[in-house]
Amino acid sequence: MWKTLAITFLISSLATALASPRTGLVPCDALAENDLGELVLLATDSGYEERLQTYWSVSARLKPWCIVQPRTTDEVSKVLKTLLATGSGAGSWHIAVRGGGHNHWAGSSNIANGVTIDLGLLNRTDYNEATNIASVGGGSLWNSAYEAAAEHGVSLVGSRAGGVGVGGFLLGGGNSYYTGQRGFGCDNVVNYEVVLPDGRIVNANATSNEDLYRALKGGGSNFGIVTRFDLEAFPAKDLYGGSRTITTNYTDEILDAVVSFANHDESEAADSFTPTFIYNTAISPDVIIDASIFNVEGARNSTGFNRISSIPAVSEDLGSRNLVTIAAASTVDGTSRQANPHLQILPAP
Repeated sequence: MWKTLAITFLISSLATALASPRTGLVPCDALAENDLGELVLLATDSGYEERLQTYWSVSARLKPWCIVQPRTTDEVSKVLKTLLATGSGAGSWHIAVRGGGHNHWAGSSNIANGVTIDLGLLNRTDYNEATNIASVGGGSLWNSAYEAAAEHGVSLVGSRAGGVGVGGFLLGGGNSYYTGQRGFGCDNVVNYEVVLPDGRIVNANATSNEDLYRALKGGGSNFGIVTRFDLEAFPAKDLYGGSRTITTNYTDEILDAVVSFANHDESEAADSFTPTFIYNTAISPDVIIDASIFNVEGARNSTGFNRISSIPAVSEDLGSRNLVTIAAASTVDGTSRQANPHLQILPAP
């Protein structure tokens, strides 16, 4: 009998120990205790630092108490419900949501004292030929989304750089090579699958949760976690264009070209022009201007680029390319330092 009691007590003690908090950090322990432990990376886990290193910007590599990596929409819901239960009121719910992790400022998709919900495993892209809709996971990068779409002969309105996350791009509006023709990236979203802060899973589109559908078109991650974007696809076609490298001696001419380009009418909507001032000693000891020009219909001699093409270039790399190739080549090395001022130029009234 005593042996039986001893064994029972030992098993009971072991079960209690296993159920005890592993870290003393309430949100992380709550996830583990709610059967989500296999999704959690603690600072002591080998995968924790590896995942932090995949943030594009060093500034964004904050160290959360733990990282949770849900694999399905249902798991995202369970994570939110679990974390909500650990809060004590407004302002106490310390979480961040990571999509692609491409933003360059601290706190954009990570948190130092809290839990980072990392959507990186929600990275599947499916295409429905009957509806012409591509369903893209909220943690996908544009490189993989473009590649998956290209297998079906279609393309998507997305980032110029393939390493950018689908979620951040679309929830921020999304400026692309196709903006003149097809609007912002968010204009091409026909449905959002969203996990609301209380854990409910809803779809937001033109006929269901219309207010949320409208708010998500540029509203960021303030209204919930988008786990899937349903995007209208279009037939894939090679673009024509590339880069012209110009010295800063022609800064005035470049600015004049920008103004001229902004005044074009809709007949030249297939043209895209992105001038960038770059200082990279691997390219040049001086600041240079990278004039990126593309025609999304593949036209080689678009008159929309006449002003830009007349400016002498140190070098140029122009040709016909598909979007998959362009996006892969356009991802900026994360070791670069960048400043991002923006100037809005509107057509004259």
